[in-house]
Amino acid sequence: MKPFFLITGMHRSGTSFLARSLNLVGIYLGDLDSLISHEWSSAVDNLRGHWENKKLMKLGDVTLAYNNGSWDSIPENIIINEDIGKEISECIEDLAKHPSLAYGYKDPRILLCLDSWAKYLPKDFIVVGIFRNPLKVAESLKTRNQFSYEKSLDLWRIYNQKLISILDKHDGFLFDFDWSKEKLFSEINKMLDKLDLPKTDLSYWYSEDLFHSDKTYQSDYVIPNEVSLLYSKLKERSKNNDKITPEKISYDKRKFLDIIEGFLVDIQDQNRYFKNLNDQHLATIKRTTIDIGNLQSSLKTLTEELTMLQNVNLEDQRIITNKESQISSLQKSIKEKESQMSSLQLLLENSQKMLEDIYQSSAWKLLRKYDRTIGKIMKLKREKTPKNLDP
Repeated sequence: MKPFFLITGMHRSGTSFLARSLNLVGIYLGDLDSLISHEWSSAVDNLRGHWENKKLMKLGDVTLAYNNGSWDSIPENIIINEDIGKEISECIEDLAKHPSLAYGYKDPRILLCLDSWAKYLPKDFIVVGIFRNPLKVAESLKTRNQFSYEKSLDLWRIYNQKLISILDKHDGFLFDFDWSKEKLFSEINKMLDKLDLPKTDLSYWYSEDLFHSDKTYQSDYVIPNEVSLLYSKLKERSKNNDKITPEKISYDKRKFLDIIEGFLVDIQDQNRYFKNLNDQHLATIKRTTIDIGNLQSSLKTLTEELTMLQNVNLEDQRIITNKESQISSLQKSIKEKESQMSSLQLLLENSQKMLEDIYQSSAWKLLRKYDRTIGKIMKLKREKTPKNLDP
């Protein structure tokens, strides 16, 4: 059986970063229909996307709501009924059917729900966790959710207590999002090597836009002793990755070509999607630039006309008032367009980064080799075109 990954950790702790990094080396998280949503056009809280399976994430919320709770209001005991369990099983089975070396999903909520979900998940799953400085998490939640440091640190404690317990029980891997760039990717590649998954240079994923709260958090805030002790315990636990001995990747050799093809089709579809998205952003920026130029030209003409009217001291003020109103309206429109332009530039930067991530990945490099060799004789076949492929 190919391995099933649970990628998890406290919210705002690098789980999305970790999930996308693993996705780029062949861990299947779902097709574009199941992964891509609003964040590609308005990724305010996570500029590089969340990489969550929407159905499984929703089932996490359903599970918590079924127990009169939510991700930030955690029930003491969590149970589910057979209907929820059946939906979980169906989602996992859909992921497993796709030809891939490994599959999985990412969600902080699984830390809370795992005990009630366990019998509906593949038996020998691999837990991959990540944690982060509690004050940086608190600052990030303050920015995104307007939470107090006190509330955020309490959530950090609950989630990470669950994380360390699950890691110890299932002998999982643990990464520190505050490690240096070199250390972080060295440890990820060690894990990939243990699992016989392709190693790759993932350093291009590491960029300053992932670490806003690092620069603004209140470093002098007094951390509760329980949180401080748990943070030290997580740091110590993250040193144990070398000692973990998971089962190697296994697959049916007769299906190896199907597995590779599924891997290549995934990255090809992602490239098509983000290239289309990038082209749309460029076209919209071009149109907006023209609009701003036209508005500025009209503003200049009106301003000149108003100056002439004022110079001759026209007795009828109604014309002057009307011109001033038109100028005010144009100035407002220009300001709105410039604000749109600023947002568009950010979206363009994001889509370009998404493309860069793809072009640097081992999957893309393998696809290029395929195109230059086998691809000249046998093109990749695609089972279906995702509905969201053309944004």
